[in-house]
Amino acid sequence: NHSINSGDIFESFSQYSLSTSLKGASYKYYNKNDNLPDVTLVFGYAYPRWDSFVRATNARTIQRIGYGINVKHDLTPNFTTGFSFLRSQDDERMSDSDTLYDNNVYALDYEYKPITGLTIRGESAFSHTMDELSSTSTERDYFGHAHRIEAIANGGPSRVNLEFERVSPHFTTFLGSASQDREKAKFRWKYKINKNMTATTGFMWFMNGLNNDDKRSQTYKPEFSLNIKKLFNRKYSDADISYKFDRKTSKSSRSFDHFLNFDYRDRIGFLDSSNSFGITTYNTNDNGRDTLEYVLNTSLSSRHTV
Repeated sequence: NHSINSGDIFESFSQYSLSTSLKGASYKYYNKNDNLPDVTLVFGYAYPRWDSFVRATNARTIQRIGYGINVKHDLTPNFTTGFSFLRSQDDERMSDSDTLYDNNVYALDYEYKPITGLTIRGESAFSHTMDELSSTSTERDYFGHAHRIEAIANGGPSRVNLEFERVSPHFTTFLGSASQDREKAKFRWKYKINKNMTATTGFMWFMNGLNNDDKRSQTYKPEFSLNIKKLFNRKYSDADISYKFDRKTSKSSRSFDHFLNFDYRDRIGFLDSSNSFGITTYNTNDNGRDTLEYVLNTSLSSRHTV
């Protein structure tokens, strides 16, 4: 099967290569009945508005062209892999101080389901970037890489997510998505205790400034939440209790923040109610900032069909 699209197009190759819309055209070949890979070609302009595309005087921006190819293939019924190449090129400065980029991203992504209820997926990408900081600057070029892997396990009342990602300081993507110069690990466990009660536990750690001790910082974010439906045997009640801790450390500062929240939603007659109460404490640089905040919100609403 062949398909061609034009106008506002969104062909998501992968997270690191292409995950944003373009104004242009795409071509796709796919056929479930043969053993050939799916192929997608894309060409377009990375403008948020059509008046920028037609170069309207009041909406002119640096011209950024993007084009590339994605090839995806099911090697086995349980293993899928894809290769992407995406190039973005800048042109037409608005001023002499504008920076122009020429960026290539090569990415390999995969998804593997070794057993029922377990999915392992990830991506590795490499970038080559050239830039000119201004009209009088000498062109520079640099290379970077990014890697991520995620495991998702579903079984009975549990769902567990494990994720690890590392993005080098010079990895650059303009039409994909990545947090440059960061290493991250993430864990999340959702457990359904019974039909009305679900507990969620999570932990995230990330570090910025991988190759620079002076700029390096680390963040720890454990959290826990409990959702209870039909609280007090009320048909429409829904309650959430959550606690989050946010610790950030670097050479110049340290902070320890706590967030405790309680949310309750219910319907009383023809009125829908939503209530929220939160306590937050901020502590920076050993009481350099020591703040306690209380937040209380409540709202009532009603819906009627005429």
